[in-house]
Amino acid sequence: MFSGSYLEITETILSTAREAMVIPPKPSKASRVKEKVVHSIWLEQPWAPYPIKDVMGKTVEIISPGWINGGFGPDFRNALFRYDGGEVEKGDVEIHVHSSDWVRHKHQKDPAYNSTRLHVALYCDSAANPRITQAGGALIEIELEKICFPIVDKTGPEPSLNPGKARLDDVTGKCADELARLGDARTGELLDAAGDARCQIKARRYDKAVAESRGEQALYGGLLETLGYQVFKPQFTRLSRVVTLELIRDVMEGVDHRKRPMVLQGVLLGMAGFLPETGAGYDDLQPESREYFGHLRQAWGAVSARHGLAPVLKRDQWPLAGARPANYPMGRLAGLAHFLAEYGDGDMEVTLDRVIHSFPLDGGAKARKKWEGKTASLFPSPVDDYWAWRYVAGGKKLANPRKLIGRERVGLFMVNIVIPFFLARARGRGDREEEIYLGRVYHQAPKPGPNSVFRFMIERLFHGAKRPAGFINMAREQGLTQIYNDFCVVNPGGCHRCAFLSYLGKLSDEKITLNQDKSPFQDKSSSLRG
Repeated sequence: MFSGSYLEITETILSTAREAMVIPPKPSKASRVKEKVVHSIWLEQPWAPYPIKDVMGKTVEIISPGWINGGFGPDFRNALFRYDGGEVEKGDVEIHVHSSDWVRHKHQKDPAYNSTRLHVALYCDSAANPRITQAGGALIEIELEKICFPIVDKTGPEPSLNPGKARLDDVTGKCADELARLGDARTGELLDAAGDARCQIKARRYDKAVAESRGEQALYGGLLETLGYQVFKPQFTRLSRVVTLELIRDVMEGVDHRKRPMVLQGVLLGMAGFLPETGAGYDDLQPESREYFGHLRQAWGAVSARHGLAPVLKRDQWPLAGARPANYPMGRLAGLAHFLAEYGDGDMEVTLDRVIHSFPLDGGAKARKKWEGKTASLFPSPVDDYWAWRYVAGGKKLANPRKLIGRERVGLFMVNIVIPFFLARARGRGDREEEIYLGRVYHQAPKPGPNSVFRFMIERLFHGAKRPAGFINMAREQGLTQIYNDFCVVNPGGCHRCAFLSYLGKLSDEKITLNQDKSPFQDKSSSLRG
Protein backbone atom coordinates (compact mmCIF):
# COMPACT_ATOMS: atom_id res chain seq x y z
CA MET A 1 0.00 0.00 0.00
CA PHE A 2 1.59 3.22 1.18
CA SER A 3 5.33 3.69 0.96
CA GLY A 4 5.63 7.39 1.73
CA SER A 5 4.44 8.77 -1.62
CA TYR A 6 1.90 11.17 -0.14
CA LEU A 7 4.36 12.60 2.36
CA GLU A 8 7.05 12.99 -0.29
CA ILE A 9 4.73 14.63 -2.79
CA THR A 10 3.26 17.08 -0.26
CA GLU A 11 6.78 18.24 0.55
CA THR A 12 7.62 19.04 -3.06
CA ILE A 13 4.58 19.95 -5.17
CA LEU A 14 4.34 23.57 -6.23
CA SER A 15 1.36 25.90 -6.24
CA THR A 16 -0.47 26.14 -9.53
CA ALA A 17 -1.94 29.18 -11.23
CA ARG A 18 -5.61 29.82 -10.81
CA GLU A 19 -7.75 28.30 -13.53
CA ALA A 20 -10.64 29.92 -15.30
CA MET A 21 -13.90 29.66 -13.40
CA VAL A 22 -17.26 28.53 -14.78
CA ILE A 23 -20.57 30.02 -13.78
CA PRO A 24 -22.86 27.33 -12.31
CA PRO A 25 -26.56 27.12 -13.12
CA LYS A 26 -28.71 29.66 -11.31
CA PRO A 27 -30.96 28.32 -8.56
CA SER A 28 -34.62 28.66 -9.41
CA LYS A 29 -35.38 30.19 -6.01
CA ALA A 30 -32.99 32.07 -3.76
CA SER A 31 -34.75 30.62 -0.72
CA ARG A 32 -33.18 27.27 -1.58
CA VAL A 33 -29.67 28.54 -0.85
CA LYS A 34 -28.34 26.82 2.26
CA GLU A 35 -25.81 28.25 4.69
CA LYS A 36 -23.24 25.62 3.71
CA VAL A 37 -23.35 27.04 0.15
CA VAL A 38 -22.52 30.48 1.53
CA HIS A 39 -19.63 28.85 3.41
CA SER A 40 -18.33 27.44 0.13
CA ILE A 41 -18.66 30.78 -1.67
CA TRP A 42 -16.68 32.47 1.08
CA LEU A 43 -13.94 29.87 0.91
CA GLU A 44 -13.92 30.04 -2.90
CA GLN A 45 -13.49 33.86 -2.92
CA PRO A 46 -14.79 34.17 -6.53
CA TRP A 47 -14.17 37.93 -6.64
CA ALA A 48 -10.41 37.58 -5.98
CA PRO A 49 -8.06 39.31 -6.65
CA TYR A 50 -10.44 42.29 -6.56
CA PRO A 51 -11.56 43.91 -3.29
CA ILE A 52 -15.21 43.95 -2.27
CA LYS A 53 -17.26 46.46 -0.29
CA ASP A 54 -19.11 46.19 2.98
CA VAL A 55 -22.67 47.40 3.51
CA MET A 56 -21.36 50.87 4.39
CA GLY A 57 -19.59 51.17 1.04
CA LYS A 58 -16.06 50.77 2.43
CA THR A 59 -13.51 48.59 0.68
CA VAL A 60 -12.59 45.22 2.13
CA GLU A 61 -9.58 43.41 0.65
CA ILE A 62 -9.67 39.74 1.65
CA ILE A 63 -6.14 38.35 1.89
CA SER A 64 -7.18 35.02 3.41
CA PRO A 65 -10.73 33.79 4.16
CA GLY A 66 -9.41 31.93 7.21
CA TRP A 67 -10.02 28.26 7.87
CA ILE A 68 -13.10 26.31 8.85
CA ASN A 69 -13.80 26.07 12.55
CA GLY A 70 -14.97 22.55 13.34
CA GLY A 71 -16.21 23.49 16.83
CA PHE A 72 -18.53 26.11 18.25
CA GLY A 73 -18.03 29.82 17.65
CA PRO A 74 -17.43 31.67 14.37
CA ASP A 75 -17.48 29.62 11.17
CA PHE A 76 -13.99 30.65 10.00
CA ARG A 77 -10.98 31.42 12.16
CA ASN A 78 -8.10 33.88 11.60
CA ALA A 79 -9.11 35.52 8.33
CA LEU A 80 -6.70 38.19 7.06
CA PHE A 81 -8.09 41.36 5.50
CA ARG A 82 -7.44 45.06 4.95
CA TYR A 83 -10.37 47.36 5.74
CA ASP A 84 -10.83 50.80 4.14
CA GLY A 85 -7.18 50.97 3.07
CA GLY A 86 -5.87 50.35 6.60
CA GLU A 87 -3.37 47.88 7.97
CA VAL A 88 -3.81 44.12 7.59
CA GLU A 89 -6.07 42.76 10.33
CA LYS A 90 -6.79 39.27 11.62
CA GLY A 91 -10.23 38.23 12.82
CA ASP A 92 -12.88 35.52 12.70
CA VAL A 93 -15.78 35.29 10.27
CA GLU A 94 -19.40 34.31 10.89
CA ILE A 95 -21.47 33.20 7.89
CA HIS A 96 -25.25 33.47 7.51
CA VAL A 97 -27.81 33.38 4.73
CA HIS A 98 -29.54 36.46 6.20
CA SER A 99 -27.85 39.17 8.26
CA SER A 100 -30.72 39.02 10.77
CA ASP A 101 -29.57 35.51 11.69
CA TRP A 102 -26.87 37.07 13.90
CA VAL A 103 -29.52 38.23 16.37
CA ARG A 104 -31.83 35.29 15.70
CA HIS A 105 -29.06 32.92 16.74
CA LYS A 106 -28.26 35.14 19.77
CA HIS A 107 -24.61 35.52 18.86
CA GLN A 108 -24.65 39.03 20.31
CA LYS A 109 -25.06 37.44 23.76
CA ASP A 110 -22.45 34.72 23.33
CA PRO A 111 -18.84 35.51 24.33
CA ALA A 112 -17.67 32.70 22.04
CA TYR A 113 -18.28 35.11 19.13
CA ASN A 114 -16.34 38.07 20.55
CA SER A 115 -13.43 37.36 18.19
CA THR A 116 -15.68 37.86 15.13
CA ARG A 117 -14.70 40.79 12.90
CA LEU A 118 -16.46 39.98 9.62
CA HIS A 119 -20.15 39.11 9.34
CA VAL A 120 -20.81 37.69 5.88
CA ALA A 121 -24.41 37.21 4.76
CA LEU A 122 -25.92 36.40 1.41
CA TYR A 123 -28.73 38.86 2.04
CA CYS A 124 -28.79 41.94 4.25
CA ASP A 125 -32.39 41.88 5.44
CA SER A 126 -32.19 43.91 8.64
CA ALA A 127 -31.68 47.53 9.67
CA ALA A 128 -28.51 49.40 8.79
CA ASN A 129 -27.34 49.36 12.42
CA PRO A 130 -24.22 47.20 12.63
CA ARG A 131 -24.29 43.87 14.39
CA ILE A 132 -22.29 43.84 17.62
CA THR A 133 -20.60 41.17 19.71
CA GLN A 134 -21.25 40.42 23.38
CA ALA A 135 -18.16 42.54 24.18
CA GLY A 136 -19.59 45.47 22.21
CA GLY A 137 -17.43 45.19 19.10
CA ALA A 138 -19.06 46.35 15.85
CA LEU A 139 -18.81 43.90 12.96
CA ILE A 140 -17.79 44.63 9.41
CA GLU A 141 -20.78 43.37 7.44
CA ILE A 142 -20.53 42.06 3.89
CA GLU A 143 -23.53 41.25 1.71
CA LEU A 144 -22.73 38.70 -1.00
CA GLU A 145 -25.96 39.15 -2.99
CA LYS A 146 -24.59 42.09 -4.98
CA ILE A 147 -21.18 40.51 -5.44
CA CYS A 148 -21.99 36.91 -6.35
CA PHE A 149 -24.76 37.80 -8.74
CA PRO A 150 -24.78 34.52 -10.73
CA ILE A 151 -25.73 32.38 -7.76
CA VAL A 152 -28.44 34.71 -6.47
CA ASP A 153 -30.04 35.37 -9.86
CA LYS A 154 -28.81 38.93 -10.34
CA THR A 155 -28.46 40.47 -13.80
CA GLY A 156 -25.17 42.24 -13.23
CA PRO A 157 -22.52 43.12 -10.67
CA GLU A 158 -21.62 46.43 -9.12
CA PRO A 159 -19.21 47.74 -11.79
CA SER A 160 -16.62 49.13 -9.39
CA LEU A 161 -15.93 45.65 -7.95
CA ASN A 162 -15.14 43.92 -11.27
CA PRO A 163 -16.41 40.49 -10.14
CA GLY A 164 -17.47 39.73 -13.68
CA LYS A 165 -13.80 39.26 -14.55
CA ALA A 166 -13.56 36.44 -12.03
CA ARG A 167 -16.50 34.14 -12.72
CA LEU A 168 -18.01 32.06 -9.98
CA ASP A 169 -16.68 28.50 -9.84
CA ASP A 170 -18.58 25.37 -8.91
CA VAL A 171 -18.90 25.78 -5.12
CA THR A 172 -18.03 22.14 -4.54
CA GLY A 173 -14.38 22.77 -5.40
CA LYS A 174 -12.24 22.37 -8.50
CA CYS A 175 -10.62 19.16 -7.28
CA ALA A 176 -13.95 17.29 -7.59
CA ASP A 177 -13.68 17.10 -11.38
CA GLU A 178 -10.08 15.90 -11.22
CA LEU A 179 -11.00 13.16 -8.75
CA ALA A 180 -13.85 12.10 -11.03
CA ARG A 181 -11.28 11.75 -13.85
CA LEU A 182 -9.03 9.77 -11.54
CA GLY A 183 -11.77 7.25 -10.73
CA ASP A 184 -12.74 5.55 -7.50
CA ALA A 185 -9.90 3.01 -7.50
CA ARG A 186 -7.04 5.50 -7.77
CA THR A 187 -8.85 8.02 -5.56
CA GLY A 188 -9.06 5.28 -2.93
CA GLU A 189 -5.30 4.70 -3.26
CA LEU A 190 -4.69 8.42 -2.76
CA LEU A 191 -6.87 8.54 0.35
CA ASP A 192 -5.15 5.41 1.68
CA ALA A 193 -1.79 7.10 1.26
CA ALA A 194 -2.96 10.30 2.93
CA GLY A 195 -4.51 8.32 5.79
CA ASP A 196 -1.30 6.37 6.33
CA ALA A 197 0.62 9.63 6.34
CA ARG A 198 -1.64 11.01 9.05
CA CYS A 199 -1.10 7.98 11.27
CA GLN A 200 2.66 8.14 10.79
CA ILE A 201 2.74 11.83 11.65
CA LYS A 202 0.77 11.15 14.82
CA ALA A 203 3.08 8.28 15.71
CA ARG A 204 6.04 10.64 15.76
CA ARG A 205 4.51 12.33 18.81
CA TYR A 206 5.16 9.20 20.85
CA ASP A 207 8.74 8.40 19.81
CA LYS A 208 10.24 10.03 22.91
CA ALA A 209 7.69 8.53 25.32
CA VAL A 210 8.36 5.06 23.88
CA ALA A 211 12.12 5.51 24.10
CA GLU A 212 11.83 6.64 27.74
CA SER A 213 9.31 3.89 28.69
CA ARG A 214 6.59 6.41 29.51
CA GLY A 215 3.96 4.69 27.43
CA GLU A 216 1.26 4.46 30.07
CA GLN A 217 1.26 8.16 30.89
CA ALA A 218 1.37 9.01 27.16
CA LEU A 219 -1.72 6.86 26.52
CA TYR A 220 -3.46 8.35 29.55
CA GLY A 221 -2.68 11.88 28.36
CA GLY A 222 -3.95 10.98 24.90
CA LEU A 223 -7.17 9.64 26.40
CA LEU A 224 -7.83 12.90 28.23
CA GLU A 225 -6.95 14.87 25.11
CA THR A 226 -9.57 12.86 23.20
CA LEU A 227 -12.19 13.39 25.90
CA GLY A 228 -11.56 17.13 25.70
CA TYR A 229 -12.29 17.12 21.96
CA GLN A 230 -11.61 20.39 20.17
CA VAL A 231 -13.05 22.90 22.61
CA PHE A 232 -11.88 21.55 25.97
CA LYS A 233 -8.60 19.95 24.89
CA PRO A 234 -6.31 22.48 26.68
CA GLN A 235 -8.17 22.01 29.97
CA PHE A 236 -8.12 18.20 29.77
CA THR A 237 -4.44 18.24 28.82
CA ARG A 238 -3.66 20.39 31.84
CA LEU A 239 -5.59 17.98 34.06
CA SER A 240 -3.63 15.00 32.69
CA ARG A 241 -0.36 16.65 33.72
CA VAL A 242 -1.51 17.26 37.28
CA VAL A 243 -3.88 14.36 37.93
CA THR A 244 -1.36 11.78 36.74
CA LEU A 245 -1.74 8.02 36.69
CA GLU A 246 0.62 7.88 39.66
CA LEU A 247 -1.69 10.17 41.64
CA ILE A 248 -4.77 8.18 40.58
CA ARG A 249 -3.17 4.99 41.88
CA ASP A 250 -2.20 6.63 45.16
CA VAL A 251 -5.78 7.84 45.60
CA MET A 252 -7.26 4.37 44.89
CA GLU A 253 -4.89 2.54 47.21
CA GLY A 254 -6.88 0.93 50.01
CA VAL A 255 -10.23 2.16 48.66
CA ASP A 256 -12.98 -0.43 48.27
CA HIS A 257 -13.50 -1.23 44.59
CA ARG A 258 -17.18 -0.25 44.75
CA LYS A 259 -16.34 3.21 46.14
CA ARG A 260 -13.61 4.01 43.66
CA PRO A 261 -15.80 5.74 41.02
CA MET A 262 -17.25 8.17 43.57
CA VAL A 263 -13.82 8.96 45.04
CA LEU A 264 -12.28 9.48 41.61
CA GLN A 265 -15.19 11.65 40.47
CA GLY A 266 -14.59 13.76 43.57
CA VAL A 267 -10.91 14.15 42.65
CA LEU A 268 -11.44 14.81 38.93
CA LEU A 269 -14.38 17.19 39.32
CA GLY A 270 -12.68 18.86 42.29
CA MET A 271 -9.42 19.45 40.42
CA ALA A 272 -11.38 20.68 37.40
CA GLY A 273 -13.33 23.21 39.49
CA PHE A 274 -16.77 21.65 39.05
CA LEU A 275 -17.73 20.99 42.66
CA PRO A 276 -20.44 23.51 43.62
CA GLU A 277 -19.69 25.70 46.61
CA THR A 278 -21.96 25.42 49.61
CA GLY A 279 -24.37 28.29 50.06
CA ALA A 280 -27.54 29.58 48.47
CA GLY A 281 -27.01 27.95 45.08
CA TYR A 282 -26.06 24.63 46.64
CA ASP A 283 -29.06 24.65 48.97
CA ASP A 284 -31.37 25.23 46.00
CA LEU A 285 -30.35 21.91 44.44
CA GLN A 286 -32.78 19.02 44.46
CA PRO A 287 -32.24 16.43 47.26
CA GLU A 288 -30.72 13.91 44.83
CA SER A 289 -28.19 16.48 43.63
CA ARG A 290 -27.34 17.63 47.15
CA GLU A 291 -26.79 14.05 48.24
CA TYR A 292 -24.52 13.30 45.27
CA PHE A 293 -22.40 16.41 45.65
CA GLY A 294 -22.29 15.89 49.38
CA HIS A 295 -20.58 12.54 48.80
CA LEU A 296 -18.25 14.11 46.25
CA ARG A 297 -17.25 16.94 48.57
CA GLN A 298 -16.60 14.48 51.36
CA ALA A 299 -14.36 12.38 49.08
CA TRP A 300 -12.62 15.47 47.70
CA GLY A 301 -12.01 16.89 51.16
CA ALA A 302 -10.36 13.68 52.42
CA VAL A 303 -8.19 13.17 49.30
CA SER A 304 -7.16 16.81 48.92
CA ALA A 305 -6.10 16.96 52.56
CA ARG A 306 -4.11 13.73 52.35
CA HIS A 307 -2.35 14.62 49.09
CA GLY A 308 -2.21 18.41 49.41
CA LEU A 309 -4.37 19.00 46.34
CA ALA A 310 -6.07 22.18 45.18
CA PRO A 311 -8.20 22.83 42.05
CA VAL A 312 -6.04 23.38 39.00
CA LEU A 313 -8.90 25.00 37.07
CA LYS A 314 -11.92 27.15 37.80
CA ARG A 315 -15.35 26.62 36.36
CA ASP A 316 -15.21 29.87 34.35
CA GLN A 317 -12.10 28.56 32.58
CA TRP A 318 -14.22 25.97 30.79
CA PRO A 319 -15.89 27.57 27.71
CA LEU A 320 -19.24 25.84 28.03
CA ALA A 321 -21.18 28.52 26.13
CA GLY A 322 -22.02 27.25 22.66
CA ALA A 323 -20.83 23.66 23.25
CA ARG A 324 -23.30 20.82 22.87
CA PRO A 325 -24.44 19.62 26.31
CA ALA A 326 -23.46 16.05 25.40
CA ASN A 327 -19.87 17.30 25.07
CA TYR A 328 -19.76 19.03 28.45
CA PRO A 329 -16.70 17.91 30.43
CA MET A 330 -18.54 16.91 33.63
CA GLY A 331 -20.02 13.74 32.11
CA ARG A 332 -16.74 12.88 30.39
CA LEU A 333 -14.85 13.21 33.70
CA ALA A 334 -17.44 11.01 35.39
CA GLY A 335 -16.97 8.38 32.69
CA LEU A 336 -13.19 8.64 33.03
CA ALA A 337 -13.56 7.93 36.75
CA HIS A 338 -15.37 4.66 35.99
CA PHE A 339 -12.68 3.63 33.49
CA LEU A 340 -9.85 4.41 35.93
CA ALA A 341 -11.65 2.66 38.77
CA GLU A 342 -11.68 -0.49 36.65
CA TYR A 343 -8.35 -0.32 34.84
CA GLY A 344 -6.29 2.44 36.46
CA ASP A 345 -4.28 0.20 38.76
CA GLY A 346 -3.41 -2.22 35.95
CA ASP A 347 -0.99 -1.63 33.11
CA MET A 348 -2.88 0.56 30.63
CA GLU A 349 -0.40 -0.18 27.86
CA VAL A 350 -0.93 -3.92 28.28
CA THR A 351 -4.72 -3.50 28.43
CA LEU A 352 -4.86 -1.54 25.18
CA ASP A 353 -2.34 -3.85 23.52
CA ARG A 354 -4.74 -6.73 24.18
CA VAL A 355 -7.58 -4.72 22.66
CA ILE A 356 -5.62 -4.01 19.48
CA HIS A 357 -4.53 -7.62 19.11
CA SER A 358 -8.06 -8.93 19.57
CA PHE A 359 -9.16 -7.25 16.34
CA PRO A 360 -10.80 -9.80 13.97
CA LEU A 361 -8.65 -9.29 10.87
CA ASP A 362 -10.20 -12.24 9.09
CA GLY A 363 -13.72 -11.55 10.33
CA GLY A 364 -16.51 -9.74 8.55
CA ALA A 365 -18.33 -6.52 9.31
CA LYS A 366 -20.36 -8.18 12.06
CA ALA A 367 -17.20 -9.34 13.87
CA ARG A 368 -15.67 -5.88 13.59
CA LYS A 369 -18.77 -4.25 15.00
CA LYS A 370 -18.67 -6.69 17.90
CA TRP A 371 -15.03 -5.74 18.52
CA GLU A 372 -16.00 -2.07 18.41
CA GLY A 373 -18.70 -2.65 21.03
CA LYS A 374 -16.36 -4.65 23.24
CA THR A 375 -13.77 -1.87 23.02
CA ALA A 376 -16.36 0.75 23.93
CA SER A 377 -17.40 -1.36 26.94
CA LEU A 378 -14.02 -0.59 28.52
CA PHE A 379 -15.66 2.71 29.45
CA PRO A 380 -18.61 1.84 31.72
CA SER A 381 -21.68 4.06 31.99
CA PRO A 382 -23.69 2.68 34.93
CA VAL A 383 -27.34 3.70 34.76
CA ASP A 384 -27.25 4.68 38.43
CA ASP A 385 -24.54 7.29 37.86
CA TYR A 386 -25.69 10.86 38.49
CA TRP A 387 -24.25 12.13 35.18
CA ALA A 388 -25.90 9.40 33.14
CA TRP A 389 -29.13 11.34 33.63
CA ARG A 390 -27.93 14.97 33.53
CA TYR A 391 -25.73 17.31 31.54
CA VAL A 392 -25.21 19.92 34.29
CA ALA A 393 -25.30 19.96 38.08
CA GLY A 394 -28.90 20.18 39.23
CA GLY A 395 -30.11 20.11 35.62
CA LYS A 396 -33.31 18.59 34.34
CA LYS A 397 -33.23 14.81 34.42
CA LEU A 398 -33.04 13.18 30.99
CA ALA A 399 -35.78 10.87 29.78
CA ASN A 400 -33.25 8.07 29.23
CA PRO A 401 -29.74 7.42 30.52
CA ARG A 402 -26.83 8.31 28.25
CA LYS A 403 -23.33 6.98 27.63
CA LEU A 404 -20.82 9.05 29.56
CA ILE A 405 -18.13 8.25 27.00
CA GLY A 406 -19.74 7.20 23.75
CA ARG A 407 -18.63 4.71 21.12
CA GLU A 408 -17.60 7.48 18.72
CA ARG A 409 -15.29 9.05 21.32
CA VAL A 410 -13.71 5.66 22.02
CA GLY A 411 -13.21 5.19 18.26
CA LEU A 412 -11.41 8.53 18.06
CA PHE A 413 -9.18 7.46 20.94
CA MET A 414 -8.24 4.29 19.05
CA VAL A 415 -7.51 5.99 15.72
CA ASN A 416 -5.84 9.16 17.00
CA ILE A 417 -3.94 7.82 20.00
CA VAL A 418 -3.79 4.05 20.44
CA ILE A 419 -2.84 2.89 16.93
CA PRO A 420 -0.26 5.70 16.42
CA PHE A 421 1.24 4.94 19.84
CA PHE A 422 1.68 1.24 19.11
CA LEU A 423 3.02 2.09 15.65
CA ALA A 424 5.69 4.26 17.33
CA ARG A 425 6.45 1.40 19.72
CA ALA A 426 6.74 -1.12 16.88
CA ARG A 427 9.09 1.12 14.95
CA GLY A 428 11.16 1.76 18.05
CA ARG A 429 11.59 -2.00 18.40
CA GLY A 430 12.18 -2.56 14.71
CA ASP A 431 9.18 -4.89 14.66
CA ARG A 432 8.14 -4.98 11.00
CA GLU A 433 5.48 -7.64 11.50
CA GLU A 434 3.78 -5.50 14.14
CA GLU A 435 3.80 -2.51 11.76
CA ILE A 436 2.10 -4.62 9.11
CA TYR A 437 -0.48 -5.87 11.62
CA LEU A 438 -1.28 -2.35 12.84
CA GLY A 439 -1.66 -1.17 9.27
CA ARG A 440 -4.21 -3.87 8.58
CA VAL A 441 -6.17 -2.93 11.70
CA TYR A 442 -6.03 0.76 10.73
CA HIS A 443 -7.52 0.01 7.31
CA GLN A 444 -10.21 -2.37 8.56
CA ALA A 445 -11.42 -0.91 11.87
CA PRO A 446 -14.84 0.80 11.97
CA LYS A 447 -14.54 4.53 11.46
CA PRO A 448 -15.56 6.74 14.42
CA GLY A 449 -18.19 8.71 12.52
CA PRO A 450 -18.36 11.87 10.37
CA ASN A 451 -17.39 15.29 11.67
CA SER A 452 -17.56 18.78 10.20
CA VAL A 453 -14.24 18.42 8.32
CA PHE A 454 -15.31 15.06 6.84
CA ARG A 455 -18.65 16.48 5.67
CA PHE A 456 -16.91 19.53 4.18
CA MET A 457 -14.39 17.37 2.29
CA ILE A 458 -17.06 15.03 0.93
CA GLU A 459 -18.86 18.06 -0.48
CA ARG A 460 -15.64 19.63 -1.71
CA LEU A 461 -14.05 16.57 -3.29
CA PHE A 462 -17.07 14.56 -4.40
CA HIS A 463 -19.81 17.14 -5.11
CA GLY A 464 -21.49 15.96 -1.91
CA ALA A 465 -22.33 12.59 -3.47
CA LYS A 466 -22.34 9.51 -1.28
CA ARG A 467 -19.48 7.15 -1.95
CA PRO A 468 -19.98 3.41 -2.64
CA ALA A 469 -20.55 1.27 0.44
CA GLY A 470 -17.27 0.61 2.21
CA PHE A 471 -15.35 3.17 0.12
CA ILE A 472 -14.63 5.47 3.09
CA ASN A 473 -13.04 3.42 5.84
CA MET A 474 -11.26 4.72 8.92
CA ALA A 475 -7.93 5.24 7.15
CA ARG A 476 -9.55 7.12 4.26
CA GLU A 477 -11.57 9.29 6.61
CA GLN A 478 -8.26 10.22 8.23
CA GLY A 479 -6.83 10.81 4.78
CA LEU A 480 -9.52 13.38 4.03
CA THR A 481 -8.59 15.18 7.23
CA GLN A 482 -4.90 15.13 6.29
CA ILE A 483 -5.61 16.62 2.85
CA TYR A 484 -7.78 19.27 4.50
CA ASN A 485 -4.95 20.20 6.88
CA ASP A 486 -2.29 20.15 4.17
CA PHE A 487 -4.15 22.16 1.57
CA CYS A 488 -7.61 23.54 2.43
CA VAL A 489 -6.54 25.15 5.71
CA VAL A 490 -3.28 26.73 4.61
CA ASN A 491 -4.22 27.92 1.12
CA PRO A 492 -5.21 31.60 1.46
CA GLY A 493 -7.30 31.64 -1.71
CA GLY A 494 -9.42 28.56 -1.25
CA CYS A 495 -9.21 26.55 -4.48
CA HIS A 496 -7.27 29.29 -6.25
CA ARG A 497 -3.64 28.35 -6.92
CA CYS A 498 -4.10 25.20 -4.82
CA ALA A 499 -1.18 22.77 -5.07
CA PHE A 500 -3.46 19.77 -4.51
CA LEU A 501 -5.34 20.61 -7.71
CA SER A 502 -2.07 20.56 -9.65
CA TYR A 503 -1.13 17.26 -8.02
CA LEU A 504 -4.46 15.67 -8.98
CA GLY A 505 -4.02 16.83 -12.56
CA LYS A 506 -0.66 15.04 -12.74
CA LEU A 507 -2.14 11.92 -11.17
CA SER A 508 -5.03 11.77 -13.62
CA ASP A 509 -2.60 12.34 -16.52
CA GLU A 510 -0.54 9.44 -15.09
CA LYS A 511 2.52 11.64 -14.63
CA ILE A 512 2.69 10.41 -11.05
CA THR A 513 2.03 6.92 -9.74
CA LEU A 514 1.24 6.04 -6.16
CA ASN A 515 3.70 3.43 -5.00
CA GLN A 516 1.83 0.51 -3.49
CA ASP A 517 3.38 -1.76 -0.87
CA LYS A 518 1.74 -4.92 0.33
CA SER A 519 1.65 -3.42 3.80
CA PRO A 520 1.15 0.10 5.15
CA PHE A 521 3.42 1.94 7.57
CA GLN A 522 6.65 0.53 6.15
CA ASP A 523 8.17 3.83 5.06
CA LYS A 524 10.53 5.46 7.53
CA SER A 525 11.29 8.48 5.37
CA SER A 526 12.92 11.47 7.00
CA SER A 527 10.32 13.62 5.23
CA LEU A 528 7.77 12.81 7.93
CA ARG A 529 6.48 16.00 9.43
CA GLY A 530 5.72 16.32 13.12
